[in-house]
Amino acid sequence: MTKAHQNKILKKGNAIIANSTHVITKKQQPKTSIQKKYINDCLNDFAKANSINLATEYKFCPSRKWRFDWCLPDIRVAIEYEGIVSSKSRHTTLKGYTGDANKYNEAALLGWKVIRLTALNYRSICAIIERIKKML
Repeated sequence: MTKAHQNKILKKGNAIIANSTHVITKKQQPKTSIQKKYINDCLNDFAKANSINLATEYKFCPSRKWRFDWCLPDIRVAIEYEGIVSSKSRHTTLKGYTGDANKYNEAALLGWKVIRLTALNYRSICAIIERIKKML
C-alpha cells in the first residue's frame, strides 16, 4: 500500500483515534467498509510481500459454519473485525457475544491465534503485521 493511499484511508476515518477513552459520536464513526478496506489492503500487501496465503471468509471448523473474516491459514492466524459500533450489531447482545466467545474458544482449541479488531483499534493492524512477520 502506498503512503498516499494509506493517508487517504486514514483521513476518511480520522474521527477514531488511538486513545480508547475518546468519546465517539455516531456522526464521527467511519463507515465499516473503510475500516475493512484498510485492514484488507494491509493484509493483502503483507501476504504478497511474504508469499503467504491470505483467505477471506475462511471456514475453519468442519462441524460448524463459523468463518474468519481474514486468515493466514499457513500459520493459523485469524483476523476478526468486530462490528460493534452499530446498536443493531449481534456482537452487542448476550447471545451474540456468547456465540462469538464459543467461536473463538473453538478456534483456540483447534490451534488458531485470533486477532480481534474494532473501530477503535483497526489501524493497529500494521503493528500486528510486524509481529506476525516475526512468526514466519
